[in-house]
Amino acid sequence: MSAEQYLKLAIETVKDQQGDSFGKCRGVKTPVESGYRPELDKTDTLDDDKANYYRSLIGILQWVVELGRSNIAFEVSTMA
Repeated sequence: MSAEQYLKLAIETVKDQQGDSFGKCRGVKTPVESGYRPELDKTDTLDDDKANYYRSLIGILQWVVELGRSNIAFEVSTMA
């Protein structure tokens, strides 16, 4: 599978899961907000389905970094 094919499939996968909220992602430059402090995050723990989905998103982002988006490598590692 080429990088272009992978990215197209990855985008379709995320669109399918996110539905209407996918459009809100446009214009975002990094995967996390500037100044985000994960050690201060008080978000509830995810259930098994949401945790699996989160891991799949991290995997997609790790491949995106491998395919040339090294500018988001730190943020992706932080989220992982």
